[in-house]
Amino acid sequence: MIGFLLFYLLIYGGTHGFLFYRVRQVMALPLWGVWVLAVFLALMVAAPVASVILERLRWEWLARPLAYAAFIWMGWLWFFFSAYAVIGIARLATGLVKMILPQAGAALFFTPGAGLAAAAAAALAVCCYAVFEAGALRVETVEIKTDKLPAQAAPITVVQISDVHIGQIVRRTQLQAIMKKVAALKPDLFVSTGDLLDAQVDGCEDLCAIFAEAAPRLGKYAITGNHEFYSGLEKTLSFTQNAGFTLLRGEAAVPGGLINVVGIDDRTGKYFGNFKGPAEEEILRRLDQGKYTLLLKHQPRVAPAALGLFDLQLSGHTHNGQIVPFNLFTRLAFRYNTGLHRLPRGSWIYTNRGTGTWGPPMRFLAPPEITRIVISPAGAEKPAATVPSR
Repeated sequence: MIGFLLFYLLIYGGTHGFLFYRVRQVMALPLWGVWVLAVFLALMVAAPVASVILERLRWEWLARPLAYAAFIWMGWLWFFFSAYAVIGIARLATGLVKMILPQAGAALFFTPGAGLAAAAAAALAVCCYAVFEAGALRVETVEIKTDKLPAQAAPITVVQISDVHIGQIVRRTQLQAIMKKVAALKPDLFVSTGDLLDAQVDGCEDLCAIFAEAAPRLGKYAITGNHEFYSGLEKTLSFTQNAGFTLLRGEAAVPGGLINVVGIDDRTGKYFGNFKGPAEEEILRRLDQGKYTLLLKHQPRVAPAALGLFDLQLSGHTHNGQIVPFNLFTRLAFRYNTGLHRLPRGSWIYTNRGTGTWGPPMRFLAPPEITRIVISPAGAEKPAATVPSR
């Protein structure tokens, strides 16, 4: 923990230090203005940590607004430095052109002060859009035809949420919007593929009822994500069960006798000594291979030994970066970063972009998602399958 705090202060504190230096360099602030700026930036560095401490003290009335302000500021700061970097590169490029071609005109289209102001204004505009996009839930549909359902069986609609991150930022209003969309999709089976809760869950108990209202005919299933272990497993498992989900931790279920659903603990549990269950391929081999098999696994990593033993893996975790260009990093870290991918031996994987937000309550060019998977018998009169069965 001490190491993390030192790293945080070095990186995040250093960023604020540079901002303080740059503002003083290009703006003639009076002495009182310098002090106001210094105190504000110091508060913003401390605010994310302070909000966690205040919530653990059960001072939610102060912790939550402080967290919201801190993470909005964090998002703005990222957009500001991105815009400022673009302006700086453009100024450098025009300066080089001026050196090579003196007749090309003015080298600087922004003075340093104007560049700072332009970057701040651009960051504010993008920030406002990113907050809007974070609430603009999209429904993505995957249609599947399979001969593993009886010809006379009705299609099974599976609705997936992932990475909701209930905590200081994502609360009642967002959850009600999510569950309203889920209800409109009329799921037969409702699944949560991890990170239902964020790192701090105190004061969230009353939110269970929002999920408990949903009662699909084939039930509700959930698995752990990495944040379930960060939050404290006992509390998060209690919340998930009180919300009406059946937790699958290295276990399988056969809801309605129609479909196999397998849930795997997130690998983070191994570092906390709380990972439960055998290897996924061992669980999968015990199942009736004549039934369609859904594998719920938080991180979109595929175990080679499990290929061919499941039909569709549902994952999340990546958020598709949440804010561009972080998607470039998640693509480097995860081969199946987002969307649908064909795997060897007839298996498939679908990675949900995330239904909520982590950190800043923003998304930029990575809208939040609820996934609707419609599994139909091979002989049903449905459009051509998006995912054929293995």
